[in-house]
Amino acid sequence: MECRKVFRSSKGKTVIVRAVIKGERVKEISVTGDFFLEEEGALEELKSRILVLPLKDVDLNLKGFLGLDPQEIREALLSCIGDSPQE
Repeated sequence: MECRKVFRSSKGKTVIVRAVIKGERVKEISVTGDFFLEEEGALEELKSRILVLPLKDVDLNLKGFLGLDPQEIREALLSCIGDSPQE
């Protein structure tokens, strides 16, 4: 299933998450928006954590983002699963 969520972060920034989800796992992900990265590699670390585990088990307690709490990305992806029709 393809998922696209656009939301305003708790810090006031627009975030766009696009993902391909199969079951409870993310197979592909793209995160864009008007937030900033404070640390080099922060976005790659976020993506690698998301792609490795089922979404319910992913911990995105990461530093290196300005204007975005990475846990909000996890919540957006979980809402995609909740929005999808049950098979």
